[in-house]
Amino acid sequence: MIVLAQLPLRWNYVAPLNLALLKAFLEQKGLETKVVDFSPSYNEKFVEIVRKKKVEDEELAECYLRASAINSTILRYVVRKVALRRAWSKVIYPLYLVNKKEEDFDEVDDLMHETHLEIAENIMDCSPSLVGFSTDVFSIGHSLNVAKILKRERKDLKIIFGGPGTLYGWKFLLRYDFIDHIIVGEGEHALLKIANDVRDRVIFSNEFLVNLNNLPTPNYRDLDTGKYCFLGVETQRGCVNRCRFCNIRTFPCGEMYREKDIEKVLEEIRELKSIKNKFFFCDNIVNPYPKRIKELCRGLAELEVEWEGMMFPRIDRETAFLIKKSGCRRVWLGVESFDTKDLKILGKNVTEREVIDSVKNLSEAGVDVDVQLLFLFPKTTFLGALRTILRTFLLQKYIGEIDANYFYLAYNCDVHRNPESYDVEIMEDELSPIVNNVPFVMNNKLQNTLVVILTAMLKRYFSIKGKTLDKKIKAETRRFPLTS
Repeated sequence: MIVLAQLPLRWNYVAPLNLALLKAFLEQKGLETKVVDFSPSYNEKFVEIVRKKKVEDEELAECYLRASAINSTILRYVVRKVALRRAWSKVIYPLYLVNKKEEDFDEVDDLMHETHLEIAENIMDCSPSLVGFSTDVFSIGHSLNVAKILKRERKDLKIIFGGPGTLYGWKFLLRYDFIDHIIVGEGEHALLKIANDVRDRVIFSNEFLVNLNNLPTPNYRDLDTGKYCFLGVETQRGCVNRCRFCNIRTFPCGEMYREKDIEKVLEEIRELKSIKNKFFFCDNIVNPYPKRIKELCRGLAELEVEWEGMMFPRIDRETAFLIKKSGCRRVWLGVESFDTKDLKILGKNVTEREVIDSVKNLSEAGVDVDVQLLFLFPKTTFLGALRTILRTFLLQKYIGEIDANYFYLAYNCDVHRNPESYDVEIMEDELSPIVNNVPFVMNNKLQNTLVVILTAMLKRYFSIKGKTLDKKIKAETRRFPLTS
């Protein structure tokens, strides 16, 4: 029995497509596979445990400051306290805990350890021969702790780590001898190799690309889909764009853009809609080409489903109305900036006029538009940021919600690979690949502080209006309880 485990913290918005795909693929190959998803049931519990730990713990605070969710030294004195609480509680504490000896646990650590023991016991009840952990920045610490317990109980049990948490963090994970195999990249064929008793400890999936049209329909049978707002589906892998703040094209297989035939996508949705009639497209962008998004929307319109997805901000009026007719209720629009010069610096290959028209066209078609903004990318200007903030205010009647973020340096993105071109100083450490976040310093401290203050005012204004993404998502997920 192969057990695929999803540990907290994972938001309960979209059911985990990755595990549903792996289960379907492995069972197609004749391998008995079970998915165990602990995230909806344990999210709230883990957060509550962590809150009992004092933020003033110097070891944890220092660990955070070296690799944090918002880690530029420009921002630390402005947003340090809020960022510290968020990143420390979700990421750093579990990583800190895995290196502790049981005799050194204090009361709060014991509570966390007991919860990990409970999860390990539930996994062992499945009588697995192999356990695969799907990891990301939020779940990897919990996964390490549970894997350590499992290996202590059964030395012969194969432990595998994969998912986004291993893409750049695989070298960091080699220190843990209780991990037998690490998959870097897509998991389908790599897991099959391991199940067939391959002995390589690290497996890079770019050795064997997946033909998306040959994959079976995602199998959500083991998941409690009632605890999620949407089922995840995919139409493609990789990305056609070259945004300089993004590292997707540097993933194993990420530079190889591959599409699934639209009819194949529609066939999968027909099969899945009896489980849940709401879908989230887990593509980097759903509209890589105008012809493709139109073909997809025409097919979806016949299926009478609801859906959401991320889109590139080049959407004409005809396409916007097709998107609405197809059942789309919200588009997550990767705007980043309303300034043409800054958009060029970001590598977006789109003008502010096209971005503005995309927002208006979608809104006028009746689609809720989540505008995603990015501030403080190196080489972008104060005037560009100011223009973006003013444009956002002027366009507020067309905007459903905003998601304004400060730039963080993703591992192996263009800025990371060419820091001198962006006038930044890299301060990389061993945790950077794990959290997909590289500490850095850049100049113009006063200018950037002003941008932070103005952005905070923008976010506060839209929050009062009920138009910030976190408020929308919290309202949406409240109907899907986190605890069993």
